[in-house]
Amino acid sequence: MSFTSAHAHPGTDCAVTPLPFGPILPEHATDGWELRGDGREWWLERRYSLCDMEIRATTRRSCAIRVRRDGALVREASASSVEYAKHLGQQWIDEHQPPEQGIK
Repeated sequence: MSFTSAHAHPGTDCAVTPLPFGPILPEHATDGWELRGDGREWWLERRYSLCDMEIRATTRRSCAIRVRRDGALVREASASSVEYAKHLGQQWIDEHQPPEQGIK
């Protein structure tokens, strides 16, 4: 098994436990992204203003980011890595920030 599909537990008898499906790992839960999931799948969630963003695995090595507002899909994009999906999420936030109101 590769690292992407299994993890040995240090300090034990080195039993190998399969990781959930896809490329998303606990260390990706940074910069406002929260890890969610169960033994079958992990995903990332982030709230921005009135929108919910979610990154989910589409294959063992790729994922997709989805942005929803009031449950309706407003943006979806495929990504070749979790970091790229997070970058696309930040790009969407930057493009949809409210205009500054003369505050300096």
